[in-house]
Amino acid sequence: MKKGGIISLSIITILVVLTGILFGAVFCLRNQTVKAVGETAIEISKDELINTAGIKKGKSIFMIDKEKAIKNIENKYPYIKVIQIKTTNLTSIEICVRARHDMFYTLENENYYIFDEDLKILNIIGHDEAKPTNLIKIETGSLKISSTAKLCDFVGTKEQKSSIYNLFVAMNTVVTKQDGESELYLTREDIKSVLTNVEFKSFDTFNKLIISTGYGVVLDIENPENNLQNKINICFSTIKQFIQEENNKEKSGTIKIYYDLNNAMQCIYIPAAEQGV
Repeated sequence: MKKGGIISLSIITILVVLTGILFGAVFCLRNQTVKAVGETAIEISKDELINTAGIKKGKSIFMIDKEKAIKNIENKYPYIKVIQIKTTNLTSIEICVRARHDMFYTLENENYYIFDEDLKILNIIGHDEAKPTNLIKIETGSLKISSTAKLCDFVGTKEQKSSIYNLFVAMNTVVTKQDGESELYLTREDIKSVLTNVEFKSFDTFNKLIISTGYGVVLDIENPENNLQNKINICFSTIKQFIQEENNKEKSGTIKIYYDLNNAMQCIYIPAAEQGV
C-alpha cells in the first residue's frame, strides 16, 4: 500500500474511534425518571421500578432494550402497567406507568383468577376462600387457563384479549349514564355494575361473545374481534330504545348482532317472551 493510502486509512481509523468515543460519551444514559398517571396511586417506589427495569446507566441511549425493561417490570408487579418507556433527551428516559385494576374473574383449576382488561392475572384465590365480588365473571372454561398459570401471566387467545380490552374501552367511551341533567360516560365501577357475565363461544367459522347485563338483557355478539366498539354502541342504543322506555313492560331479552349470507351486519332484539318460540 502506498504511503498516502496508509495515512488516509490511519486518519479514517482515528476519526471512527474518536466518533465512537464521542458518541458513547454524549449519547449515554445518565438519568431515569418514573411518571405515574391515573387517579390511583402507585405503591411501588420509583427507585424499585427503575431497578427492576434493569436499564443500566452509561448505556448508549440508542441501544436500550425498552421491551425487555417493560417485561421486567410487568413480570414482577401484578398491579403495575408500563404504558411506555420514552427517550426524553439525549441522556434521559422516562418510565410511564399506571395502576392496574381488578375487573374480571373466572374459576379454573379450583382457583379464582382475577384479571384486568388486559387479561393479566392480578391475583389468585383458592376456590374455598371468599368468592370475588363486584367483578365481572368470565364463565368457567372460556379462557382455558393452564394449571401452571401464575401471577403476572397474561391469559387467553389473541382474539379473547382483543375482545375483552375492546369491550372495556367501548363501555368506557360510548356507553353513557344519566346524572341529573348531564350524560356521563361509564366509570370502571359503573361498568362492573352494568356487566355481570362474559362468555366466549367458538364455532367452525366464527366466534361469539355472550354478555349478560344488569338490565336482564343478554348481548349475543358475533365476531367480537371485529369493530366491537361499534357493536357495543348499537347494543346499548337498542337497550335505551326498547328496554328503558317507561311504557315498555318487557325488561329482558336478547340483542343479537350477526352477519347475514351477504356478510352484512344485522341487529335484532328478541324479547324474552318470544325466545324459543
